[in-house]
Amino acid sequence: MSLLQDEDKRTSKMLAIRIEGERTTVRMFEGEIDALHRICAETGIDLNDFCSAAARNPTRLEHTLTGKLRGAIISFLLDRWQAA
Repeated sequence: MSLLQDEDKRTSKMLAIRIEGERTTVRMFEGEIDALHRICAETGIDLNDFCSAAARNPTRLEHTLTGKLRGAIISFLLDRWQAA
């Protein structure tokens, strides 16, 4: 894995999700969306469930939904790397 992303991974995209059953969209970089889908696939967690958990987590200090999702992705990966 390279620390430098391909140009297409830095392109932002809209991701349609449900938070507590309510439809919404967030703008994220393609690499972040890929990481989110990979986390969900590897853990068996539904994408909407992961996003809902991140959104309602009282320990998340980010102010926006996008920020909460990015923080949850980073936290998940750091926890996984720390356990390895």
